Amino acid sequence: MHKDFIAAYGQRISQAIRNRLLSASDKSLRDIRKEQIDAILKSVENVSRRFLSKEEREQQNEVLKLEMCNKSLNSEFLERRINAIKDLNSVLWKNNVQSNKAFTTEFLINWMTENQVFTTIWDTKKTHIQLVQRSNDIFKLLMKEDKMTPELLDLFWNLTETPAYKSEVFKIINETAFHLKTSHIEYFFNKITATPSDKLSMEEFNALSELGKYCKNQDFMSKVSNFFWKIITEASHHTDELIENCIKKFTDMVQFWTIESKWPLLESLVDQLKLTEHPSLPVIRVFKKMIKDQKERVTTTTTVATTYSYSTYPTNAATIESVYDMGGSNSTQISTTPTTTTSEADSSA
Repeated sequence: MHKDFIAAYGQRISQAIRNRLLSASDKSLRDIRKEQIDAILKSVENVSRRFLSKEEREQQNEVLKLEMCNKSLNSEFLERRINAIKDLNSVLWKNNVQSNKAFTTEFLINWMTENQVFTTIWDTKKTHIQLVQRSNDIFKLLMKEDKMTPELLDLFWNLTETPAYKSEVFKIINETAFHLKTSHIEYFFNKITATPSDKLSMEEFNALSELGKYCKNQDFMSKVSNFFWKIITEASHHTDELIENCIKKFTDMVQFWTIESKWPLLESLVDQLKLTEHPSLPVIRVFKKMIKDQKERVTTTTTVATTYSYSTYPTNAATIESVYDMGGSNSTQISTTPTTTTSEADSSA
């Protein structure tokens, strides 16, 4: 187009196209493919090159994308709603990686709040499983920016009450566990542990394991391990698969505790074996796994110390001896009273 024509009419043409798109009825847009709408948006951007700076043009284009996202998220047609959340995730990603950002993160979160995007994707009466599946980036953004309010957390958690959404909710929690603040972790822990034990499933155990993995709060880690312990000792109420998974999560959590920290657990295991009203097999499995992990850990430590000749490295032969005393190198028998503790062995050495 001639530059004089663009100078005179370009802005009005862009505004007319924008208004036409945003005012179009849901039904009239039904048969227009996403590629066609993208081409229209691209044309608006190309026309704007003649009268807007690069920064102004990019911001105008992203604002139009957001407005179209909002319009499409509320469409009665699922395909348009799915395309809308994909485009919204694209805007969030682009704004995160670009040095010259079209918006501040605060603006995007406020825009989603004002346009009730969170309600659209997490309210069980309005959402769809494919929207929930694609809300990971939005959830992560709220967590990273510490903008996840108690009301939004409740809205998100309430999805677990619908079986179709429950597994997707826990997938998102597991994938974003690294970004959760202590308050968020405590919230999910309290919600999970408030669930009756016979209603718990693998999703809850996996989530607790992930939350415990990234939380540096020792009290929380202790609470999670105690919760797993309770499930293991009440094995008769759960399936074998679930108990096996719980044993693995529990032993993984305590694997790198010091031998002194493990003694109370080992003593509790022995006490538990004396109780005839509870199944003993899960307890024995935990016992054997803890012994095996400790032996492997000490053996690795000793090997590294020997290889590199670190004179101050804690090789502690007495610890190895105490572990062997617990079960022997190949024995499955369990000693109920350890003959020596690490501290006693150190003093006698």
